[in-house]
Formats: sequence, structure tokens, C-alpha cells
Amino acid sequence: MKDEDRSKEQLLNELVQLRSRVAELEESEAKLPCTEKSLRESEQRYRSLFDNMLDGFAYCKMLFEDGRPLDFIYLDVNDAFERLTGLKNVIGKKATEVIPGIKESNPELFEIYGRVSLTGNPEKFETYVDSLEIWFSISVYSTEREYFIAVFDNVTERKGAQEAVKSSERMMRGILAASPVGINLSQGREVQWVNDAWLRMFGFEDDRECVGQNARILYRSQEEYERVGALLHGKLATGEVTEADAEFKRKDGSIFCGLIRVKALDPSDPAGQVIVAISDISDRKQAEDSLSESEQRLELALWGADLGLYDWYVQSGKAIANQRSAEIVGYSLDEIEQSFDFWKSLLDPEDVPRVLNNVSNYLKGLTDYYEDEYRVRTKSGEWKWIHSRGKVVERDKDGRAVRMAGTYLDISERKRAEQALIDNEARYRALFENMRNGVAIYEAVDNGEDFVFVDFNKAAEIVSGLSRDQVIGKRISDVFPSAKEPGLFEVLQKTWQTGDPAHHPVNKYQDARIEIWVENFIYKLPSSEIVAVFSDETERKLAEEALRVSEEKYRLVVDNAQEAIFVAQDGMLRFVNPKTIELLAYSEEELLSKPFTEFIHQDDRETVLERHLRRLKGEVFPSRYSFRILRKDGTEKWVEIESTVISWEGRPAALAFMTDITERLRMQEALAESEEWYRTLVEESFDGVFVQKCFNTISRFSIEFDISAPTYF
Repeated sequence: MKDEDRSKEQLLNELVQLRSRVAELEESEAKLPCTEKSLRESEQRYRSLFDNMLDGFAYCKMLFEDGRPLDFIYLDVNDAFERLTGLKNVIGKKATEVIPGIKESNPELFEIYGRVSLTGNPEKFETYVDSLEIWFSISVYSTEREYFIAVFDNVTERKGAQEAVKSSERMMRGILAASPVGINLSQGREVQWVNDAWLRMFGFEDDRECVGQNARILYRSQEEYERVGALLHGKLATGEVTEADAEFKRKDGSIFCGLIRVKALDPSDPAGQVIVAISDISDRKQAEDSLSESEQRLELALWGADLGLYDWYVQSGKAIANQRSAEIVGYSLDEIEQSFDFWKSLLDPEDVPRVLNNVSNYLKGLTDYYEDEYRVRTKSGEWKWIHSRGKVVERDKDGRAVRMAGTYLDISERKRAEQALIDNEARYRALFENMRNGVAIYEAVDNGEDFVFVDFNKAAEIVSGLSRDQVIGKRISDVFPSAKEPGLFEVLQKTWQTGDPAHHPVNKYQDARIEIWVENFIYKLPSSEIVAVFSDETERKLAEEALRVSEEKYRLVVDNAQEAIFVAQDGMLRFVNPKTIELLAYSEEELLSKPFTEFIHQDDRETVLERHLRRLKGEVFPSRYSFRILRKDGTEKWVEIESTVISWEGRPAALAFMTDITERLRMQEALAESEEWYRTLVEESFDGVFVQKCFNTISRFSIEFDISAPTYF
């Protein structure tokens, strides 16, 4: 600033000297015309600087009377003069004329200007001009006796700010002095100032007992002094208020618990002054200890129930959670933010609108209680299901909720079990609907005297000729009036009473609407419902009867067959029924642990695998075909298979129904061989052979038989 003032002074001196020199040259125009031009150009440059100065400039002549300053005349001013003072057209006018009353309000201004103009010694000062209501910072110089130059700036705003700071300081000192909190100002942990509350808190009678002392005298022990110092004073550079609980010692040696808060007045200088505030929290600590014991008992009870606890201050948004609540979402208690917004941020976005709406309705009193289930994201990114319950424990005078407490319970395992049940239900529903066997599910009524249809699959519709809608909710006796005749009804009743599964062999059912042969397998569900799995054996029975008639001596009745049912996916069997195990003679574990192609004859594997893969791709071709399988003992069997594509655990798979047709193929070959044998026997016989039906009609005869000869039958 001094260098800047010096530069201004030099510039002004040079300008005045230049103006004097120009005046001399004007008196002698004939002299040195080139020099005059040079000086005028120089004056123009200085005039440009003069007019564009930020500071105000006034060149004045001082007027004296009896050696005392009387007034002064403005000889020249720059543009900044008008901008800073608001005064216009002042050149050639006296100060008392331009600013009426200035000599009475600011006599020191005239004294200083007069002194500088006579002595030539520059002076600098600040003054307030009442009539202009402006504070000025003025530098005065003189280059010629009874003349002076004033360079000034309007510092009204700075003065106002300084006064505001002083007023604020006075107010703050008053607040600090009256505060019930003990406050001190320290530096380097040495006490420099304390308020009255501080003196009372520590039992001092006069601040001279502690001011100038190290803060060590205020702590219970050296260890406590060092602990608090490391905890709080190491963070002064952050500029934040840091706090901690500490144990302090009064003058009489008694101990009390206090909450100490510290903040550096200048964070850039941590070694500088620090404001310290201490509150006596002994009563609060005692209450906290009692509360802690109560909370420990509650925590123990919650731990036993595996519950997390929350305490939500509705209007402030603060939400305090316990350790178990934090553990549920994978955090430690120190890592979580104790706020409603933190827990809201963990919610699955799909659940947010519903959860917030349920909470809002409860807080408004639209529902009697709050209970909800939703998903939250854990620290690891895993999603968990939470069952939350809560209750408003405090309301304000207007009935608005102030505080709500409740619990969290991790129900992820339960939800997974429920989802697994749903998935299993879907899988078995697919099996149920796509089985070639009919399935009917019944519910006992009238203490087992009759049964009502609960479910009916597609195969059952085909076998019975009735739609599902025609049977659901109706009694067996109404749908199948002859059900008691073949003995099926008694089997259903026995299974319902004992719970033992039962097999009802192939029997003929006939009423006015339908005539079929069916085979039933009956078992009881845990729900007490009765399941009947039945197959339409009409075609088989008719085929057996035809075969029996044509091959009375050589035909063996084929055992009642059930279909093998299995699911194939990714080249492996994912599900097999007992008939599949029986058919292949492998254990279930063996069937599920090997590629299914190992159970197919090597000559048929390529064809079967190709059809399987093409079907999974969605290609359409006949779904039923036959091939050979290999049993565990190495024997082959011919089977007929029909398959369809289903979704198994979310991915494409083949659901197959496989029937052992080995015996059927063998019987077909035997029939052909038998017919050929009889044909050969008849045609090659040397004796006449004929077969006679009733009414002497000959249906077959040998070559040697003379049909014209008389008969004796």
C-alpha cells in the first residue's frame, strides 16, 4: 500500500510540474516548438491516466486568514471525484460553497489541508462527512506552497462492515457471558478466556485461577486429557465442530461428566485460537446408563426372537436402529446412517410406492396397525425379504405422529421356501396337465360316504369324455352313477380311512353314457384329499381279447402296464417316476447321474438324440415313435415314447411318456408266426383237413380234401 501511495504521489507531482511547465511554455510560444509539442503529448498521456484513476483526485488552493486555514478552492478534479462524492461542477468553487456546513462538521479537514499546504509534509487520514453521509480515506500532498492534492476513496461500506463486526463481537461476548454452557477461548490447550458458566462449572471464583493455565488441570487424569486431545484437537483443520464425552475435575476434586465441543476459529491455522464449549451431562449420563440397562434387557429379548429394532422420529427423519437391524442388511452399526432416508434407499424400487403408501396410511390413522413385507438390498448386493411391524408411540397435540417404533425380521428363508413351493407346484402342474394318465382329485364329504371332484386333468377329460367344468364340485355318484359296481368306490373309502395307497386293477366301467376299461392307483394327500391316477386300458383290453381269441394256446396275458414318465434336460434325466426305474432297472440316483443316451441302444441313440434336440428347438414332427433301451443288466427293450416341450426350472426341457412295447412287438411277431404255422399245416397235410362252422359251412380245407365226396358229420 505504501508503494502504491508513493507511485500516486510521484505521478501527481509530475503532473503538477508538467502543468506548471506547460503554463511557462504558453507565455513563450515562440520558444522550442518541438519541445512544447512533446510536452503536450506527455500531458495528454498523464491526463488520460488522471481521468481514469479509480481514486478521487482534487487539486486545490488553500485560502488563509491571519495565518489560519479559512477555505480552499477546487482547481481541478478527475471523473472519479464526482462518482465517489456525488458532487458536480466544483472547479473554481470554494469547499464551503460546494459542501455547506462542512467547516462546522469537519474542522479537522481544513486544519490538515492547511498544514500540508504550508509544510509540504504528506498526511493520510479517514474522516466522515456528515452532509454527504460518506466515509473517506484521504491522502494529502503538496508540491507548491498553499496548494495541495487530495487523493481519496469512499470507504463507507468498509466502515459499515467494521462497525457490524464490532457490534457482532459485542453481542457475541454478551451471549457467551450469559450462556449456561461453559465456554472458553484457548490456544495450544492453554486457557485464555472463560465465561461465568465455566467458572461455576469448575468451581472457580475468579478467572485468574484458570486463565493462563494448561487445560490439563480440568481433566480427571492425564490419560483422559491425552485421549480427548487426540480425539478432538487432531481434527481442528477440518473446520468442523468435533465433540466427545469426557470426565472432568472441579477445583474441589469432584468428578463430573461433560460433553466437550471444540472448533478452530481459523481452520487454516490449527495452532491458533480454539473455542471450547463444555456442558455438564452428569444427569444425562446417569439416565443413559439406566436406559442402557433397559435397552440391554430389550436387546436380549429381541435377540432371542431374532428381531431388529428401529425407533423412527417421524418429523425429523431420524431413525435409530439396533445392531441386529444392521446385521440383517450386512452392515455394522457404525456403518449405517441413522435416518429414515437410509432405510428407504435400501428398498427394492418396485416395493417403494407400496411401502410408503402403507406407512402413510397408518400414520394418518387410516389403518389400525402397520405391518408389511418388502425386499431390501444388503451391503453385498444380495436382496433379502423383511417383515416389518410398527406402532406410533408418540403424537403431538394435533394428533400427528412424532415417534414410531417397530421391528424387523429376516424372512428370506421363508420366502425362498414359498417360492420353491410355487416352483414345485408349477412343475407338478405341468406334469399333471401333460400326463397321459387321467388324474382326479377328490374331497370326502358326508364322512366318506361320497367324494367331490376337486381337480381333473386333461387326460382325465379325454378318458371320461367330460370337461373339467362338468365335474369340479360335483359328487362321484352324480358324475359316474355306476362307480360302486366295479369296487372302485370301496377302494377310495378305504384309502381315505387308512391313508394307505391302493391299486384298483383294470375293471370295466359302464353306464348309459360310457363304457371303458380303466386301471386306478389311489393315494391320500397330507391335505386328506384323495388322488386317483387312472389309465384308459380299453384299447389294450380289446387288443388282449382279440389276441386271446386268435392265440388261445400261445398268448400270454401281458401284465397291466403303466407309463414311464421322465424329464430330460441338457442331456440328463432331471426327473424319473417309479415305472422308469422299474423299466430300466436302475436306481433313481443312477438314472439322474448319467446322460440319458447311456440308456438307449447304441443303434438308436443318434436318432433319439436328434429328435430330442429338434423338439427343444420347436420343430414340429410326429411326437410318438419307438426305439430300444438298455436295461442295467444289458438287456434291450422296445419302448414307445411320446414327448412334449415344457419349462423346467425356467429352461426348456422334454417331458416324455414312455411305454414298454417289447411284449407287444413280440406278440405281434408270435401271431404272425402262428398264423403262418397253421396255414402251412393245413395246406401241406396229406389228409383232407377242413374247418367247419355251424350249418355245415366249410371255411377252410386242405388240397387233399374232396369236397364232392359225401360227408359223415
